[in-house]
Amino acid sequence: LSIALNNIGDIYRLRGDLDTSLYYLEQSLVIERELDHKDGIAIELLAISKIYVLKGDLEKSREYLQQNLDLYLQFGNDGEKSQSYLLLGKLNLLEGNCKNALANFKQAYQLSKTTDNTLAISYPLFHLIHLLSLHSDQFSNNELELLDEYCEEIQQYNKSTSNKVIHHQYMLAYASRHLKSPNHKKRMKVHNFLDNIINDEIVDINSTIIATLLTCELFLNNLKEDNKIESMNKEYSERQLDNCLMNALEIAQRTKSYPMLIRVYLLFAKISLLHLDFERAKGDRKSTRLNSSHTDISRMPSSA
Repeated sequence: LSIALNNIGDIYRLRGDLDTSLYYLEQSLVIERELDHKDGIAIELLAISKIYVLKGDLEKSREYLQQNLDLYLQFGNDGEKSQSYLLLGKLNLLEGNCKNALANFKQAYQLSKTTDNTLAISYPLFHLIHLLSLHSDQFSNNELELLDEYCEEIQQYNKSTSNKVIHHQYMLAYASRHLKSPNHKKRMKVHNFLDNIINDEIVDINSTIIATLLTCELFLNNLKEDNKIESMNKEYSERQLDNCLMNALEIAQRTKSYPMLIRVYLLFAKISLLHLDFERAKGDRKSTRLNSSHTDISRMPSSA
């Protein structure tokens, strides 16, 4: 019964119904504790910790994860420990500690490599690429040099399997790596990859959330470029970004994912600041043209 409840809870988590998932997982944990099944208890503790990360309750997530780690350090195999360190890295990142996040993602990656399970390896591998790509200013050149190696590895895993989760991890890794690329073809490929994940069936709500937020960031970068050159595409870029943000907001509200909700509101704030900068720059350019015009008039010879 406990295994069935866990499987149901996991399905609801992957689909984004966090409250229903938590209901089934907590029931499963009660049964495992009554039976004193240490392995089962550890599995449920980790699963519940994942839910609280998605909901944004980092304190509760850490509480459950610490209990899980205490058990896994006694008897857990490398694959199990890898999942725990991966979640610990996610917690570190949400808390703004990129250095600790990197250390725990690396630990998860190294442990997963001993399992020879490409699905288990793809998760920490993606998170390493995502972290190093989007927070490159936090790391040394030596740490960033590993990026190409990680990207090559996840590409090989993607080629060697038809697993949809791994395919999504690869596309997200590519998008993270090339999100701000000056190369137009690479940015178009990023857009296509993210669009594929968003419009595909949900196999892991985490992938859908990350793809949606990365798409918002991509459109925001496009809008910044359009503003700089006063492009005719500016209105189209604004519509793309607005649609994407509303989609992100809907997912955040439906899943009750507070970290995602915060990210969406931060993106709204960035757009407001961007519009403000654009209007200010437009006013400065108009003022410059007027001053230039007055100067030209003053230099004209008098008709007297």
